[in-house]
Amino acid sequence: MQKQIFKQIYEFISQHKDLKIWIRCDDVGKKNDKFTRLNNLFIHHNTKAYYAVVPDFLCEQTITEIAKNKNVRVMQHGVSHTNNRANNMLELIDNNIIVSQCIEKGKQLQQVFGNKYCQILCPPWNKLEAGASDKLKNHYRGLSCYKNHSSEFDININATLDIIDWATCSYRGHEVVFEKIQQQANSGLIGLCLHHSKMNDEAFSFVEFVVSNFGDKICFVD
Repeated sequence: MQKQIFKQIYEFISQHKDLKIWIRCDDVGKKNDKFTRLNNLFIHHNTKAYYAVVPDFLCEQTITEIAKNKNVRVMQHGVSHTNNRANNMLELIDNNIIVSQCIEKGKQLQQVFGNKYCQILCPPWNKLEAGASDKLKNHYRGLSCYKNHSSEFDININATLDIIDWATCSYRGHEVVFEKIQQQANSGLIGLCLHHSKMNDEAFSFVEFVVSNFGDKICFVD
């Protein structure tokens, strides 16, 4: 069954010669065997990818692993992935302390990762309050959220296809992901959003299929 659906995906994507794909991997920072697996997969296939790093999650092992990957660019995934608004899943609120912490953590990522840090802010849960956005926009090159989110940041690059179904916290499955690829292909650009900690072997097989077959379509977009 997997072989059949991959054949269909391959034929479909190959027909869209101008289609580009970019990859954003969220929640990076803590020591995690699945992150190691994903990073090694990208290294093996020479895959361009963005890692959205949570500054307060970052450990020495993850820093070392990222250093091995010459094709990665680092975004800032908030501060500590903490919900600061009850029932609203929001970290970057219009609060001067939170905003200052965010800016300072960005400077720390710059020190750790150097040129790998691309000065793109990727808010946890793909959103931030308008007041926080206004205060942060001049401290970053751009913002990366999800689908139709817009802001006054100079650059807005949104992921468009999350392979995780958050109702079940599990991989959507090849068929559902293929349906979403078909829906988005005409836009010319698909932004894959990955969460390594929620990926099972099926999810890894999909990612490996993409990076091993469409390296020429995978790009940086900032």
